[in-house]
Amino acid sequence: MVEKVFHTIAGNAGSDCPSISEVLDSANFSRHPDVLDGRRTEQQAMESMVDVLVTAAEETGSSADQHDGEDDVAISWEAFRAAMADISCAISSDEIFVH
Repeated sequence: MVEKVFHTIAGNAGSDCPSISEVLDSANFSRHPDVLDGRRTEQQAMESMVDVLVTAAEETGSSADQHDGEDDVAISWEAFRAAMADISCAISSDEIFVH
């Protein structure tokens, strides 16, 4: 499921390594479990996702291929997979992940 989502984002972006901003554009933070429970705002959930993606990009070497600015770091499949492994415990189902 994670790989399918990544390739959909990459395909929409027209790149093998979409930018963080392109990944964020595909996300719906209003359905984040912490937002639904009132523990975070959508903005806070988005900022947390940026942090996870930047860290994953740095750890996998993706950050060497940067666009303009931190929010536009290129995200490889390896970085996306690592980021999703870090946050998967917060996602209760594939349906929530996809939507």
